[in-house]
Amino acid sequence: MFHEISYLDPLQVFAQFADQPGSILLDSAQLRKNCARYSFIAVDPFQTLESKNGVIKLDNEVLSGNPFAVLAAQLEKFSQKKIQGLPPFQGGAAGFFGYELAHHLEDIAMAEKDDMQFPDMALGFYDCVIAFDEQEKRAWIFSNGFPEMDSQKREQRAHARLHALHEKIKQTPKFFSHVKNALDKKNLRSNFSMEAYQYSVRKVIDYILLGDIFEANISQRFSIKLSENYSAFDLYRKLRSLNAAPFAAYVNLANTFLVSASPERFLLLCDRRVETRPIKGTRPRGKNVDEDEMLAKQSFSSEKDHAANW
Repeated sequence: MFHEISYLDPLQVFAQFADQPGSILLDSAQLRKNCARYSFIAVDPFQTLESKNGVIKLDNEVLSGNPFAVLAAQLEKFSQKKIQGLPPFQGGAAGFFGYELAHHLEDIAMAEKDDMQFPDMALGFYDCVIAFDEQEKRAWIFSNGFPEMDSQKREQRAHARLHALHEKIKQTPKFFSHVKNALDKKNLRSNFSMEAYQYSVRKVIDYILLGDIFEANISQRFSIKLSENYSAFDLYRKLRSLNAAPFAAYVNLANTFLVSASPERFLLLCDRRVETRPIKGTRPRGKNVDEDEMLAKQSFSSEKDHAANW
């Protein structure tokens, strides 16, 4: 079930839900041709799935095993047909996967330290989604009526949920408050000292020269404590104003806030085709065809780009 509504700024609509656990904004903050056309708001999941340290939680039920298998079973249970000609996410699972999920796919050693203890997997199952077409400036509410399984009850729930969400959207303020000032950089902390970072770089170079590895990503984590009057959503809005990105997101799940402004699409699976949009090894467009060809040749002949992408 769906209903087209008047187009509003997705960020402004989402401000009403940002502090509500389970709320997600998938934000095409920078419109690009052939990608990043749609934005989505998902709220009030009817079910959640979390995985950490070998423990899987499906709502209040504790399970063991492979979280991917549990996810696959739930996706099959709550499968739905997509309405053609409308934005692609019309309800379903949304959330985030952590790198530690690799241990369910590959036999590799666990990290020596996991001090943050973020979930390896955190997903909400959504029967209500607000979709925005940023190109045509149109918007819709979708409601599938899950977790009801009886067709009549599903239809009744979908209708009630759609109506309630529409009434909530109508309360969206016409004016948006200004983005708060940036955080005090003096309170910013890194998990690396300059000396430790330089040592890690030298160590990676040695490993490469020995032939043990061919590439490594040395991650540096910066942290800062938010003040009481500066929320995670304030941080997202500030980040968005400074760096609008085609694949941005704000996620409030599993007592964790995820704030992202990514220029890259990791994976898109559509009609049995997989697409990825990394920014490594790219070049800007030239001013003419000859300059385009020159830049393309530079990409193909670059040892660095080959090492990073092949």
